[in-house]
Amino acid sequence: MRFFHFLIASTLNILFGAGMVYLRDVRGAFFLLGLACIAHASTWSIYFLLENNVQAKNTTIIWSIIFLIFIFFSISLLITWKSSKGRKQRKKLGFKKNSIFILCSFFAYYGVSFISAGQSGFGFVVSYTQSASSMAPTLLSGDYFLSTKVNRLDELSRGDIVVFFPYGKTDKPFVKRIIGLPGDQIQIISGILNINGNRVKRDVKGVAKVTNRNDEITFTVYEEIFQNGHSHLIQERSDNEPFDSTPLYKIPDGHYFLMGDNRDNSRDSRTTSIGLVPGDNILGKAKLIYFNSKKGISSERIGMALK
Repeated sequence: MRFFHFLIASTLNILFGAGMVYLRDVRGAFFLLGLACIAHASTWSIYFLLENNVQAKNTTIIWSIIFLIFIFFSISLLITWKSSKGRKQRKKLGFKKNSIFILCSFFAYYGVSFISAGQSGFGFVVSYTQSASSMAPTLLSGDYFLSTKVNRLDELSRGDIVVFFPYGKTDKPFVKRIIGLPGDQIQIISGILNINGNRVKRDVKGVAKVTNRNDEITFTVYEEIFQNGHSHLIQERSDNEPFDSTPLYKIPDGHYFLMGDNRDNSRDSRTTSIGLVPGDNILGKAKLIYFNSKKGISSERIGMALK
């Protein structure tokens, strides 16, 4: 009889530890629920992180996930076998306990699935990685960040950091900051951003030093302040670089002018390869950094809100 209960419980445990409820083991049920959530999230993280590593082979991803699933099911089977022995001695779980576990399972499963769907681009929250330095000092190379999907263009404001596809290109998403809205006139004059004929205020905040091979490059870090009250950091090598003086850009309806915060090292709307971006090509607004592949688990980057 014990083996019969073990088989039923092991099968039900596929549903985030539901088999332990059948065995009337509340503590075991919540333990397996937590373990299943960790395994689910870890499996996706392995896939996502290795997928974005050009040196990782597909076989590495597959075997890593198989190993993780094997560990989870091994622990699950051991706990289930041990718990199946005392099923008769335990009291039946009441309606309240069953309901609490079902609700916890529901929210845990769909919560993890929601994030997982976002990682693959099918959820409301989508994950991206920054591989270049064009958005420094806001986004650094190696940052992984979450983006909320944009459903209507009236959700977009000047200063938002957005993920988008350039016009006619859908192979690789870019991330930049919205500078110009439909109807605006944008021009950079000697490094100073001008919006609708008004100079945008910027205050010096310090310097940043970046090592490029054997050379150390010094950038001046500014806080740029828009008239709508939005402020953010940018960095400039000087005010005499190729794109520090531009023609006047008139933004047509349904289009946006985007720039990187690393003003002298950004391919953005000032270049013909990007140009003005149609609103329909904007995928989402960057919100939060949750990992950096170069800094690892660092409190300096993890959990940093993007503005």
